[in-house]
Amino acid sequence: VPHPPGYPAYTMLAHLFTRLPCGNTAYCVNLLSALSAAGAAGVLALMSDEGRKTKDESLPSSSVLRPSSFVFRCNVAALATAWGFAFIPLVWQQAIIAEVYAPFALCVALVLWLASRVVSPRGAFVLGLVWSIALGFHLTALFLLPLVLWHVWRARAPWFAFVAGATLASVQWLYPVWRAGRGAITWGDPTTLTGWWWLVSGALYRDYVFAVPLDAWLERAAFFAHTLFVGLGPIFGACALVGWWHITRAHRSKTLVYGATMLAYLVFAIGYNSADSISLTIPAAIIFCIGIGAGVTRLLETLRAWWGARAGVFVWMGVLVQVALVLMLNWHAVSLTNDRAAIRFGEQVLNQLPPAAVVVTQDDRATFTLWYFRYVLGQRADVRIVDRDLLAFEWYQRQVGLTPAQLEQVSTCWIENCCDDVRVRCVARE
Repeated sequence: VPHPPGYPAYTMLAHLFTRLPCGNTAYCVNLLSALSAAGAAGVLALMSDEGRKTKDESLPSSSVLRPSSFVFRCNVAALATAWGFAFIPLVWQQAIIAEVYAPFALCVALVLWLASRVVSPRGAFVLGLVWSIALGFHLTALFLLPLVLWHVWRARAPWFAFVAGATLASVQWLYPVWRAGRGAITWGDPTTLTGWWWLVSGALYRDYVFAVPLDAWLERAAFFAHTLFVGLGPIFGACALVGWWHITRAHRSKTLVYGATMLAYLVFAIGYNSADSISLTIPAAIIFCIGIGAGVTRLLETLRAWWGARAGVFVWMGVLVQVALVLMLNWHAVSLTNDRAAIRFGEQVLNQLPPAAVVVTQDDRATFTLWYFRYVLGQRADVRIVDRDLLAFEWYQRQVGLTPAQLEQVSTCWIENCCDDVRVRCVARE
């Protein structure tokens, strides 16, 4: 049972991936992130393509079937949207590690796609189901609710169908109750109502919300904007702005709803006081990237008026050059192919430990790495790993069988370095 809010959907899906015959557990869970990010990019491409089809319905059939009108407009707009999103370094980095943000991005993309298509009770039910499942990947899926309800209202779909789907998926929150105490680690005590609510409501991290000092907000906002636009590159960034401008002219209410949702994610991420809060902006990046397809389509139409059928070739060249530049500039910074720091750390620590050691950690990287070696790889079953900060909670003291006072009375091993040169200092006590 992971840390609050428990992430039941992610935990169960990641567990299914660990059963795949494709390598060790870490590789399989990383594969979930990679496929999820690819899926999110694919859904964005699908949304862009469907937007193009809707617009083309008003054109004469002969113009739709011309290669310069159909192939170039369809494929280049869809691929530009997908590639623009996929190769933003922020998204790319989350696609190759074991984290919730890439699967959550897929959920967000699916919710947006389903919301734009809801026209029937069945569609409303599926939309409610997927939106509620998304909460099991990250609680900030709550920010999507106004957008989702706006689409349901606009389509005049039955509310009961949406509520039924959301209620069915909410069963996932019983997972921590069922799994408590049965795995290696159980965060909190979800077997009681109070303990369950403490876990699923994310109470442990409430103090992080809007905890950033106001004088740092402008600096953070500038950093987030810089990260998004530099990650997209000048061509895709400009196309997204142009695309949303044209979407606004055609559907002002849609722009207001989507813009408010994007702003909610940005404000929450800026105010959330953690080192990795920029990852919370990925849903905002998804919404922003929707405009890329509309912008590319508009650009192609403008260039066709000047250069005719050759315009498609120039647009394709621009998109491919943009993608090539992003790949070349970010590959070495993003790639983790040669990163074996966690493996080296775990091996060095376990090799230095005496028999029946109690290992005290004070860093999440150290704790999670040693948990992986101890409980997943099954190494050093004689060792107890104790996170110093978690000892403040009674539920954790019960799990490890130690209180802070007792910890000072037993032989303990303290990790002095969490980098390449790992030193373990052991203190013998009676």
